[in-house]
Amino acid sequence: MSASNISGYNVCLKGLAAEFEHPGGGVARRQVDVHWFSADSLHLTLRGYLHQGSICRIELPTFEGTERIIITGMIVSCRHAEGDRHEALVAFDQKVDPRDFLPELHPSARDQGEKPPAELLEIDGDILLLDDQEAIGRLTAHHLRQTRLQTVAVSQLTAAEAIIKERPLRLVICDLELEGIADQQVIRPLREAGYYGPILGLSGKSIPPAAVHDVAYILTKPFTAKELYGAILEVFRKTEGAKSQGPIDSPLRHDPAAQPLLDWYLPRLRELMIELRKAMATVNTGEALRICQVLRETGGGFGYAVVSVAARQLAERIEASGSTEECAVQMEVLENICRRLR
Repeated sequence: MSASNISGYNVCLKGLAAEFEHPGGGVARRQVDVHWFSADSLHLTLRGYLHQGSICRIELPTFEGTERIIITGMIVSCRHAEGDRHEALVAFDQKVDPRDFLPELHPSARDQGEKPPAELLEIDGDILLLDDQEAIGRLTAHHLRQTRLQTVAVSQLTAAEAIIKERPLRLVICDLELEGIADQQVIRPLREAGYYGPILGLSGKSIPPAAVHDVAYILTKPFTAKELYGAILEVFRKTEGAKSQGPIDSPLRHDPAAQPLLDWYLPRLRELMIELRKAMATVNTGEALRICQVLRETGGGFGYAVVSVAARQLAERIEASGSTEECAVQMEVLENICRRLR
């Protein structure tokens, strides 16, 4: 988002519900994308043409994401953009404050002078944020823009499960009161999808972390950048230690003749980790133990003794519990190590 030169803001709000009433009668409901927003007007694009003078009612989520407000205005102009899409200018019936709808403009979102702590800047990787309020995803990405953490925000549990299966994640930030899901019952599907790393819970209520099983920390909404930074660091301190994130080199890396060997082994090791995640997600104890055995026997030989140790500890944990379901923390330790190999 950026400011324009005519007191408005370039934005990207997609898939908003809108209703248009033709001057001669008749009502049409469409999904629109908003590209520019000011106190008295906005630009939108949609499929189809809108007649000048049509009444527009567009539903916008508020900054906090707790409600949606219908803004009423009139179509001032409409022109063809490309294909079947048209661009229209809507003049509001009365002025609005863009800060009520754009998280980046809200005073609590700007956090003037608040920078990520040095300890947080040492952490990299992808963060999955699951929250049915778009504002929370945008606000989190805004706060973390100066870090090496990349935020992937989704609003549906099915979308979160798909992402978990396709990429390694450093952290999941999850709304504990997703619409349509019983309170605090969202964690289990994430584990069943194959995510074994730490989870930072979000809640509009004050809930002690101990009250929710398998959540490292709970952050109360709304939150500031400083509160978000502190919560993420607390999660990593509890699970893996935020400072133990540097690359792990094999002693063989200094031997030019061993380069092809390591170049062959590392991709194979990452394939094994994918297979291990699947085995853990499907509670296939036998397959998980087999893969741990392979990692334990090969890691040290290729100069990665930490892999052998972590694989042995995971296998011992699986054997002690008789199940893969209680091994989330040790699985994350192994995944964290394997992400850092080079």
